[in-house]
Amino acid sequence: MKYIKLQNEDSFYNKKKIGDKGEQIVSKLLENKGYTVKNVTDKTEWRKKDVDLLLYKNNKLTKKVEVKTEKAGTVTGNFFVETKSNGKQGWMFYTESDYLYVVVPDKKIYVIYTEEFREWFKDNMYKCKIKKAPTTGSDGKVLYYNWGRLVPLNILDNLEFIYSIPLN
Repeated sequence: MKYIKLQNEDSFYNKKKIGDKGEQIVSKLLENKGYTVKNVTDKTEWRKKDVDLLLYKNNKLTKKVEVKTEKAGTVTGNFFVETKSNGKQGWMFYTESDYLYVVVPDKKIYVIYTEEFREWFKDNMYKCKIKKAPTTGSDGKVLYYNWGRLVPLNILDNLEFIYSIPLN
């Protein structure tokens, strides 16, 4: 699935479109592995827990997944880990997902065990460059800022609790 450059890529609407494509890629991958996938991105209850997908086997909930689509990572070589958003704690500290699936479009998907990554991140975040990223309305005006740390993708490639799946 090719990603096109969107005008005003920082807008909430365009970020959501990019994120939706990543969720579609991950959903298809997981369905091919035999899971029934339920997308709960638009459900308030799950949004508060920062969970995008629920995975079922034999009608039983088995895993909760958060999907991050890291389009900029194709250029920067980094994964933006949000630590603060819109004046609140960032997803890294409150997601209730079991796994993070980080989609680097047209490159690979990182499969990350959330708790292990959270612990690693707490110990290593101050070694990573800080970044401030705007979220704008469709008119281009800043709605709020997200703050986070840039984790180089080559570090993800070398952590024992992460594996990747090529997207070629």
